[in-house]
Formats: sequence, structure tokens, C-alpha cells
Amino acid sequence: MRDLYTKLNAVIDKINFSDLWEGFHRFDFALYNNEEIFLKDEIIPWNENFYGNTAIEFNDQIIAIWKVEALEGIDIDVLTSKLIHEMFHAYQKEMNEKRWPDENEAIFKYEYSIKNLTIKFQENLLLKSLIKNFKEDDFKEFLSMRAYRKDHFPYEFIYETKVEVIEGMAEYIETKALALLDEKKYNAKIERLASRITNKENLLPIRMISYDIGALVCLVAEKNNINFSHKIGSTDSTVDEMIARSYNVRNYYFINEDQDIKRLIKKHNQENEDMIFRYLIKCNHNLTDLNYQLAGFDPYNARAFNNKLYCPGFLAYLDESKNFKIINETCVVDVDKNYKIDKIHYHK
Repeated sequence: MRDLYTKLNAVIDKINFSDLWEGFHRFDFALYNNEEIFLKDEIIPWNENFYGNTAIEFNDQIIAIWKVEALEGIDIDVLTSKLIHEMFHAYQKEMNEKRWPDENEAIFKYEYSIKNLTIKFQENLLLKSLIKNFKEDDFKEFLSMRAYRKDHFPYEFIYETKVEVIEGMAEYIETKALALLDEKKYNAKIERLASRITNKENLLPIRMISYDIGALVCLVAEKNNINFSHKIGSTDSTVDEMIARSYNVRNYYFINEDQDIKRLIKKHNQENEDMIFRYLIKCNHNLTDLNYQLAGFDPYNARAFNNKLYCPGFLAYLDESKNFKIINETCVVDVDKNYKIDKIHYHK
């Protein structure tokens, strides 16, 4: 692992971070597994501060962290770009980014509407075409669809565009970093992003596809000199709002509902219900009559049905004394409208 750390460190040293985003700079990073954490100057035993691939506060500084599942087959350029993605999250935290989505709320409140996702899919088809063949009229049509969804599905749209800011911009920075390291890998990644956003099955759950859409919107804008540069932490406006200000777009859109998407929504809801109740059947540890405050989970993989939340990997909460606690186990929790946890179910 130390050898991998050294290789990654050397590649990161070659990156001019200000070429990726004005003001962005390098952060320290850690690699870890279930037993050890490899920092710049030391190796320490794993502790519960390290979960997921993200940016955390550790020893009075913000660092990027990455869990290494296996040492075989690692692409140094790709992993470097992903660490830079997490370093951008560190930069967002350092700069007091204001546009974080409320994941605790969204996993219960975001509604999968056939019409909303039908129009969104048409947006994605246009976005894919704009990557290779930018046309002003097509871009205005893309923005008009988004303006319609913003007016008719405001909660869902604002959530999506906030994820596009937080995760999409980090994905955009990751993609630009990969371009500096290997042009072929960059081109292959652009193809993958374009392919993913035009696969209807990837519309659900919505958070995942928002990484790709956010990155591609930034790349299309940058390539075609559409300004969205700004100081992180200085604005509440999303990238979508910054771009749309420069265009007069119609705020009307009609489209027949996509029956494939209707089936996918029904399937998604059923899968969430089944996943939760299959897990509950095998649970042998149940904590009840709790008064904990939901504090965190993996929003990329978590699922909800009614008031139950499936948390793969870990659950973070505040106990009755407001102490921050983590269960490093997959679990299902019962959550009320104030995001208070009444029950925790898990299997050992």
C-alpha cells in the first residue's frame, strides 16, 4: 500500500491544480483498508472516521480519503483523477460551499414523476449530441426543457442541480485531471459518461446520474466558452442558473410520457421495498424506542421505502447526548418526519 501511495503522490505532484479550477489547490490524502490507514508520514490503525471515498476532517485538516479494496489491477492515472475528485470536495468544504443538497430529506421527499423523467431523458439525449456537435439552438432547447422542469417539478429539479454542483463539478474536475494524464483514457471516459446518461435505466436512483450530467454540462459549457466560473462559497446559484442567465429560453414543453420510464419507476419502487423487507427478515439485532438524530449514510447506495431507510455499509447518528456515533454495518432504520431514528435493525 505504501508503494501505491508513493506512486499516486508522485503523479499528483505533476498536476497544476489551478488549471483545473481557479483557486483549487492540492490537499493531503489517505489510503486505507479495513485494518490500516496510510497517511503521508505514518500508518495508523483503521478508525471509524474513515468510511467511503470522500473528504473528511482529520487531525485539524481536511484530507481526501480512498478505500483500497485490492492492490491488483489499479490504474494509477484513473485513481489519481478520483483522488483529485475527493480533493475538490475538500476544497468545497474549505471554501464553505453553500449548495449542498439535503440528502436526509431528499431520499424520502424526491418523487419519481414519469413526466419529469421523460423530459429529463430527452435533455440527456440532447446533452450527448452537444458534446460532439454543439449547436446553439439545441443548447437553448436543452435549457428550455430544464426551465420547464424547474417550474413544474421544483423540488426535484433543485435537488438534481445541487447534486450536479457538488458531485457533478467534482466529476468534471476529475475528468479534466484525467485529460492531463492520458488523453485516450479521457476520451474513453467521455464516451462512458455519454452512454450512461442515455440509458433510461440509469435515471433511477436520480443521484447517480446527476454526477455524470453535472460533469458533462460543465464540459460542454467550457468547450463552447459559456461562462460559469465563480468562487466556490460565494454564491447560492447553481451552475444551471449561471448558464441559463445568458439565454432567453421558452418555458413551455409538451411530451408524451415514456412508458418505459413508467415501468422503470414501478420496478424501482418495488425493488426498494423488496430490498428493505428481505433485509429485515434476516435481522438478528434490533434497537428500539430510540431518540437518535439521523446524521449520515451513503447517499449513493441508500434506498428508502415509506419511513424505512436501507443504509448499506454504515449509518451515522447523534445519540440522546448529541454524541456522533457510527454503525459500520449495513442496517435498516425507521425514521420519522423530523429525521429522528426510532428503530435500528441490523444483522451480524
